[in-house]
Amino acid sequence: MIELGGYLRWLRPGSGRAQLERLLGAILPADVAFTYISHRLDYVPRAVLPAQALVLAVTPLIDARFETAALDLVHRGYQVALLAVRPLGFMREALPKSHLDRTALRLWALEREGHLLRLRAHAVPLIEWGPDEPLAATLARHAWPPPYGRRN
Repeated sequence: MIELGGYLRWLRPGSGRAQLERLLGAILPADVAFTYISHRLDYVPRAVLPAQALVLAVTPLIDARFETAALDLVHRGYQVALLAVRPLGFMREALPKSHLDRTALRLWALEREGHLLRLRAHAVPLIEWGPDEPLAATLARHAWPPPYGRRN
């Protein structure tokens, strides 16, 4: 597990119940922290991100730096599959109902769609998921991720 947000941190690969507990402990407090620092995945040790690793990325795609990092991994030969969480429903509920806020939300949705189009243009397999849908049902509708070496 690699967290690429306001800071860069990772968890070494492992298996078993203890690893599951470490993963859950790392994922639960995951949050976005604002920073101007642009982290690169070059700093992640090979033991954490070995050659030909399958990278399953979960993101709302609201930051261009994530798109850059995902495409960097694709160009370096990693198989990247993306679960793009649709955050717009949450944002619609959280924002005041003003004309300016609705316009900002539409602009943000267009920017997010641009990220999706660029990732698809580079053959990054992705599934969009809205939190109002069961995740298992969403994943079951897709052959995802594709076997290594095959791109949709």
